[in-house]
Amino acid sequence: MIGIAGIFVIAIYIADNTFALLTYKLFYSCIEINKKSYLTILYVIALTFFPIIGFFAMLFILKIQQKLLRSTVYDYL
Repeated sequence: MIGIAGIFVIAIYIADNTFALLTYKLFYSCIEINKKSYLTILYVIALTFFPIIGFFAMLFILKIQQKLLRSTVYDYL
């Protein structure tokens, strides 16, 4: 169980960083091509908040992992 939660944490971390990198590239291509302010604002918001959401999702999964560990330890005692 703990290994599965760890794999989920790593998967979310990789997906979050990939998404942030893609958003970063889209943000700069948008500045170069369109020069529209509302799109750049949207990309800045996406760049700022999606890594934060991913971080809290990782913390939530680690919390579940701790509860699983505690429940299995108490079962053995």
